[in-house]
Amino acid sequence: MRELPIIITTEMVKAILDGRKLVTRRLNGLKEINKEPDRWKFSHILCNPPEAIFEDLNDTIDLRQKEKRGQKVKFVMLPYQEGDLLWVKETFLAGCAARTWLEVVSVRPERLQDITWVWRIEFKSG
Repeated sequence: MRELPIIITTEMVKAILDGRKLVTRRLNGLKEINKEPDRWKFSHILCNPPEAIFEDLNDTIDLRQKEKRGQKVKFVMLPYQEGDLLWVKETFLAGCAARTWLEVVSVRPERLQDITWVWRIEFKSG
C-alpha cells in the first residue's frame, strides 16, 4: 500500500463525500498509446510490477516494446494500485494534514468514447 496525492476539484470532493462519485479517470502514462489509440488492444494487468499490457494490432516494433511469446506488446505502469491510499491535494497542505483520503478499489484501462485510452480508478472514501 502506498500513500499518494491526487488532485481533485472542490466540486468533485463534495460529490465523493456525498457518495455520488466513486470513479475518476486519468491519462497518466498513456501518452504513447493515445498517439494511435486504435493500434492498441488492452490485454491484461500484471501484478508485480503493476503494469498493463497492450497488444499491438498493427504488429510493428515501437519504442519500449518487448516481444513476448511472438506477440508485440507494450507495458505501461499503472498510476495507482488496488489498496493505495490517495490524499486529496489541497493548497499548501502536505499529505499528513490531508482532510480527504480515498482507498483505491480497482484500476483498469478503458476506451473513452472510442477516442482515447484512460485509467478508470474506482475508490471508496475513508
